[in-house]
Amino acid sequence: MLLLLLTGIAVSVFVVVCHNMAQRLMKSSVVIICGLLVFGGCMWGLCWMNRWWACLVWALAVSVAASLLIVKKTRQPMRILMPGVLFAVMAGMLVGTGSLLLCLSKCYSTLLFVTLVAISSVYQCGVLPIAFQTYIGSLLHTKEHTVYLLANGSSHLEALMPSIRRALRASVLTLLREWVKPLILVPPLLLCGLLMAGMPVMSAVAMLLLVFLAVFSSTVFSVVVFIWVSDRYLFDKQGLIIL
Repeated sequence: MLLLLLTGIAVSVFVVVCHNMAQRLMKSSVVIICGLLVFGGCMWGLCWMNRWWACLVWALAVSVAASLLIVKKTRQPMRILMPGVLFAVMAGMLVGTGSLLLCLSKCYSTLLFVTLVAISSVYQCGVLPIAFQTYIGSLLHTKEHTVYLLANGSSHLEALMPSIRRALRASVLTLLREWVKPLILVPPLLLCGLLMAGMPVMSAVAMLLLVFLAVFSSTVFSVVVFIWVSDRYLFDKQGLIIL
C-alpha cells in the first residue's frame, strides 16, 4: 500500500506540473501491465503444458518477434534484411540458450528454458541493431573503396573485411559499455533479480558470469551468421551493395 501511495504521489506531481507527460505515463503503464500479463500468461501456460515442443514453439515465436523489432530498429527494407536477421537471431538464441542449458543441465525446467530465451532475446534486441546498422552504414559509405578493391583483384570477402571488422567491434563495444559500469553503484538487474529470488551471492555472481560469456559468444556468432546469410540479399552479381 505504501508503494502504491508513493507512486500515486509521483504521478500527481506530473499531473500538476506537466499534464501531457502524465497522460503519457498512464498510457505507458497500461502497455507495461498488459505486456506483463501476456508474458506471465505465456510462462504459466508453458509451465502447465511442460512439453518440449511447446518450448520450441515459444523460442521460435520469440525469435521472429525479436527479428521484426531488430529490422525495425535498423530502418532498412524488411524484405532484404529479414532473412539474415532471422537466421542470426535464431543462431544466437541457439548458442546462448543452448550453452547455458548445458551448464545448468542438472536444474533444467520449463521455467528455466523460458527465462533463458527471454534473457537472450533482450540482449540481442539491444546489441544486434547497432551491429547491423554499423555494417550496413559502412557498406554504404565505402562503395567506392569496395569497387577499388574488387577492381584490383581482391576477393569479395577481402573487400568486405573493413565493414565486417566495424560490425564486430560495434557489437562487442555495446556489450562492454554495459559490463564496465561500476558494479557497486550500478549492479546488473539480473544479479539483483537472482538475489531477490533467494539465490546465494556467490551462486548469483557465477550465474551472471555464465550469462556474460554466453551473451558474448552468441552476439559474435549472430553477427557472423547475419553477414554470411545476408550476403546474397545485399549484393548483386558484381558484388556491389544494392541498398
